[in-house]
Amino acid sequence: MFARDKTLPRAASTVVLGLLGALLAIAVVACGGETVTVVETVIVTEKGDTVVVTEKGDTVIETVIVEKKVEVKGATVVETVIVEVEAAPAGPSGEVIVGEVRILPPIGLPSKQGTGTDFHYVDWGVYENLMRARTHIASERPDPAGATHGIATAWVADPDAGTVTFTIRTGVMFHDGWGELTAEDVAFSFNEGNKEGTTFYRSQKDRVDFWEATDDTHVVVHYKEGQFDPNFVKALWGSGGGNTPMISKKLVEELGDDAIDKMIGTGPYSVVSWRSDDEVVLEAFSDYWRADGQPQTKTVRVVAIPEEAVRIAALKTGEIDMTAISSKFLIDTLESVPGSTAYAVGAAQNQILYFGGNYWTKTWREENEVVFPRPGLKADAEHPWIGDPTKPGTLETSRKFRRALSIAIDRDLINETILAGLGAPSNVYLATMGDGTPYFKDEWRIPYDPEQAKILLAEAGISSDLTINMWIPPDNVAVDPEVGQGIAQMWRDIGLDVSIESTAYAARRPSLVTRSIDILWMHHWGVNGEEDGAFLCCHKPSGGFSKGMEVPDGNYGLPDILGLYYANRTEEDFVKRIQNNVGILDFMNDETWVAPVVKAQANYVTGPGVQEWRPSSFAWKDFISPETIVMK
Repeated sequence: MFARDKTLPRAASTVVLGLLGALLAIAVVACGGETVTVVETVIVTEKGDTVVVTEKGDTVIETVIVEKKVEVKGATVVETVIVEVEAAPAGPSGEVIVGEVRILPPIGLPSKQGTGTDFHYVDWGVYENLMRARTHIASERPDPAGATHGIATAWVADPDAGTVTFTIRTGVMFHDGWGELTAEDVAFSFNEGNKEGTTFYRSQKDRVDFWEATDDTHVVVHYKEGQFDPNFVKALWGSGGGNTPMISKKLVEELGDDAIDKMIGTGPYSVVSWRSDDEVVLEAFSDYWRADGQPQTKTVRVVAIPEEAVRIAALKTGEIDMTAISSKFLIDTLESVPGSTAYAVGAAQNQILYFGGNYWTKTWREENEVVFPRPGLKADAEHPWIGDPTKPGTLETSRKFRRALSIAIDRDLINETILAGLGAPSNVYLATMGDGTPYFKDEWRIPYDPEQAKILLAEAGISSDLTINMWIPPDNVAVDPEVGQGIAQMWRDIGLDVSIESTAYAARRPSLVTRSIDILWMHHWGVNGEEDGAFLCCHKPSGGFSKGMEVPDGNYGLPDILGLYYANRTEEDFVKRIQNNVGILDFMNDETWVAPVVKAQANYVTGPGVQEWRPSSFAWKDFISPETIVMK
C-alpha cells in the first residue's frame, strides 16, 4: 500500500556499539582477578541490562554493564562498555500516519477553493481562521465581549455604522520565511475570498462590502447597508465547518498565479509535500505562536485510502495510526486492534435527503434580481418531487410524493443496522431543535408508514415504471453512503425503481452553485446550527453553494419563509429568533421540504502507537487537531 518507516523507538531497539571507530578497546576484569583486554565491536540490547546514565553537556553518556561469556583462561568475563548517545532533542518528535477517505488538491487561494470541504486545510493544522475557540470543548464559544484566543485578540462592533474593528495579534509568523502576519494580510485574505468570480464555499460577498487594514494591527470589516451580522463571531471563527484561512498578501503578490498551490499558512504544521488523493506530509512549525498549542508530534502523514475495509486492515497491521471508522464497524475494529481507542469527533451529522430542483424563490434580495425560474426547476412527470409555484397543481402532487418517500423510510431500522444503534433517528432539519429539546413539536415526528406511502404515491399519479435517480456522494466526509443505500432499498420495497448515482461530491458541486441540480441527493445539516441562528443560508439565492432548493419568499401566493431567515440575521431578541425558526420548521414539516433520516456520529480509532489525542469537537467528520497528538 505505502511504505512506513519501520524504525522502532530507541528503548526497544538494538544498540550497535562502536565508539572511536568500528573497534573499541574494552577493559575486562575476570572473575579470578585477572585483567584481560578484549578488542571487538559489541552488540548490546538495552532491555535487561544495567544502564547508568550521566549527563555531560548536551551528550548523554551511558555506561552499560553486560555479562558475556568469554572464555579467558576458563573465567567468565564482565565487559564494561561506554557509549556516547546524543540527548533526546527537545520539542516534537515521532510520526503519526492518518488514513483518510480522500485528500483535496492543494489550493492556497480562498477564491479558488470550492469543493465544500476545504476546511481540511485548517483542520489539518496548516492554516488558521481569524478566531478560534479557547478549548476543544463544543460548548465553549469565544467571548463576544472581549479578547479571543486566536489571531484576533479583541474587537469593537458598531452596528449603526455596519462595521467591526478587530485587533490583530503580533508575533504570528507565516511558514517558510514569509514573514509576520499583519492586518494587511487579514484584510487581503477576506477580500481575496470575496472577490468577483470567487468559488469560495464560505464567501461573504452577499453581506460584506470590503475589509480594510487601518494600520498593522487593526482591520475593519465593512458590511453592506442593512447587512450587519449580529452573530459575526460565529460567522468568522469556523464553528460551522471553517471560514476564511489567513494567507500571505506578500506571497500572492510576488508569485501571482503560481501562488495557487502554495500552501503557506500560520498553523502548527507546515507543508512538506501535498499530492491530492495520494499523500500529504506535514512537519511541526517551530515558530508557531500559540504557547498552549505547540505540536507534540513532529511529522504528520495523511494518506488517501478510500475503502474502509482497507483502512481497517492498515490499522490492524500498524501501517496507519488512526482513521475514521463507521459506526457499523466500530466495535469489531476496537476488539481486533489491541491497544486501540475510539474518539467521537464533532457532533453527530444529521443525514438529510434533499429534493433537488425545488427552487421557489423569486427574487435575490441582496442583488434585487429576479432569479425565477432556475435551470433545475423541472416540475414534470420525470421529477414528481419538484413543484412549480406558478403551477399550483404541481405543488400538491409533489408534496404528496415527497411525503410518501419520507414516511417510507424506517429510521429506527437504519440506526440499528447501518449505524449499529450508535446514532439516532432524526425528525427535523435543525438538530438543535430536535427530539429531546424544549422546542420540539410532536407533529414534527415522522412516522414509518409504508402502506400510507403507497396510497400517497397513487394519489400523486406516480407511474409504476418511474425510475428515481438518487445521488449519494461517496467521498463527502459528512455523508454515510450506506444510509443512502438503505433508503433506496426501502423505496424499492414500496414499488419504486431507484437508480443510485455515485459521482464525486467535488464533481457534482458546480450544479449546486448554478442551481441546475434536479436530483434527489444525500447531504447533511443542522448539527452546528444553533437553535436561534439564521440557518437557511443554503436555501436562498446567492452566488455560491446551495442545497439545490430555495424556499418561498412571499411570491406566487406562498408564505415568506425566506423572510424569517433574513429576520434572524438582524434580530437581537432570542425569543423572536426562536419563533422565526419554529415557523421555518413548521413549513419544512408541512411541505416535507427535506427528509431528515438519522444522526450519525463520526468516530476515529487510534492504534496502540497513539498515547493521546484531543480532537476539537468542531469537526464535521474529519481528522482535526494534529497538534494535540502524542505518540508513544
